[in-house]
Amino acid sequence: MYPILARQHYGEGMNSADRRTTSHPGHAHGHDHGHGAGLVRLLELDAIVMQSFLAEATEWVGSITDARRVADVGSGIGASTVALAETFPESSVVAIDVSVEMLAKVRERAARHGLDKRVAAVQVDIEQPWPDLGLFDVIWASSVLHEVDADAVLGRLALALEDEGVLIVVEMDTPPTFLPDPTLEKRIHAFLRRLPSGQAAHPDWTEHLERTGFAITERRTFVVDQVPDDQRSTAEFARRYLERVRPYVSDLLVAADLEALDALLQPDGPTSLEQLEGRLRVRGSRTAWSARRA
Repeated sequence: MYPILARQHYGEGMNSADRRTTSHPGHAHGHDHGHGAGLVRLLELDAIVMQSFLAEATEWVGSITDARRVADVGSGIGASTVALAETFPESSVVAIDVSVEMLAKVRERAARHGLDKRVAAVQVDIEQPWPDLGLFDVIWASSVLHEVDADAVLGRLALALEDEGVLIVVEMDTPPTFLPDPTLEKRIHAFLRRLPSGQAAHPDWTEHLERTGFAITERRTFVVDQVPDDQRSTAEFARRYLERVRPYVSDLLVAADLEALDALLQPDGPTSLEQLEGRLRVRGSRTAWSARRA
């Protein structure tokens, strides 16, 4: 899910292997000391603040194909699961994640939207042999491949796809910015890119997809640049994100930038994030690949 925030890229879900949860401190699919409440809240805020992206992206998928069976791989709290179920109203949707806690959130979200009869939640470590889940017309994998052995997982996804099925891979291009003037955040992101795990960048999945037997049918970038209506949630989202970022950049920022960051994070301070409510602006972009088995 997103450098330092929730899966490097918001795609929310998680997978196993401790190596993925310790060496990539910015990814939401990290365990966060047991998939804690902090991580869940981040993903909930992401679903609120980035709702327009998910609506646009799933509408695009619906324009590509029909689907009776859909899989959301690395589903996290199920925001994309529900969006896919609403996009394909005649389909059944299977949320796949390794986290029992996250799958419980999927079930809760599906029930709130009246989708519990069409949404199933299945615990799977996608790097291990899968149980027999049948074949899918659409497989959605958002911000999960960078956390795993991508080629191996893509091979498993190919086996789970119907002959004419569509695989959708989504990654965030850069971390989001929230401030009216994003200059400070861009400098922070520049430092994140220098970290060993490359926190602020995602791979280009084109070669991986082609190498594992897929033919790419489209590559699309979705741009988010808006002042969200829910400014309180946006402020909370920005705070939680920047609080996660701070330990990784505190020794790299110049004194003035670190002072400015701390002022934003100062609870009830005169220049805190909450004082910017009404002016916070979310900017970012995500790239999506659609592919079929070659």
